[in-house]
Amino acid sequence: MINSPAWDHQAEIVKLYQDEKKSCREIGLEFGCSHETARKILLDAGVPVSKKGRAGGRPRNLDSEQVRRLYVEENRPISEIAGMFNAAGATVSNALKSLAVKVLRGGSRQIKHPELWRLKLGESLDLPRIHSDADKRAYVRYYVMARSAGIRVSLRTIDDKTIRVTRKA
Repeated sequence: MINSPAWDHQAEIVKLYQDEKKSCREIGLEFGCSHETARKILLDAGVPVSKKGRAGGRPRNLDSEQVRRLYVEENRPISEIAGMFNAAGATVSNALKSLAVKVLRGGSRQIKHPELWRLKLGESLDLPRIHSDADKRAYVRYYVMARSAGIRVSLRTIDDKTIRVTRKA
């Protein structure tokens, strides 16, 4: 188990992890070992290692509040936010989860009708009717959008070009 030269630098590794808030991966790169070896060195020294791999648990290079604002208020997809911060999508997702923001699955977030996300109970919204091969599919798309927003809706055709979406309990 102790075959890496990094074990000779245990005190320095502990200092980097605790004081400079470096991740196990960063420490491993610096000492020429794997992140798992860096983690084992820290555990052997009695240092509690966070599940995120770094003391504190949150991604360092992100302003979590700004990430939350971009995702929740500006309705930007995780991939776009990740590009803005030069970070991985998982890093952005983890930052949002640490703030208790519900992160939607499925790769891309439906942002076609952001006003649907802001509907309050009993409120209605007239949206363009999605024409498809089968009219049933047009309704299903709005139900799916509503479900991804975490709400339930009822739909009613107003005319050939309009569907009324009403939020229900």
